[in-house]
Amino acid sequence: MKGEEEMFQEELRHNIGLFTQVVTPLEIVAGILLAVTQSAVIVRASSTPSYGPTEDITIAIDAISYVRVIENEGE
Repeated sequence: MKGEEEMFQEELRHNIGLFTQVVTPLEIVAGILLAVTQSAVIVRASSTPSYGPTEDITIAIDAISYVRVIENEGE
C-alpha cells in the first residue's frame, strides 16, 4: 500500500510540463513543473511573470503546503 507522500509524488508527476503554483509556508513559486523526485520538485519560474530570465527552483516535498495546477495558463 502506498503512503500519502508517495501518492502525492505520483500525482505531481502526472502534471509535469504544466503551469503550477507550489505553495510553502514561506513563498509561492509559480512556473512550469519540470521534475518530481522522492524528496523535491523542480519548477521553472521567472522572477517577473511572463518577463525576464527563468530560474529552476528546487522545493523540498516536505515543505510543500499544497500545489495548484493551472492547465490553461495564458489562454
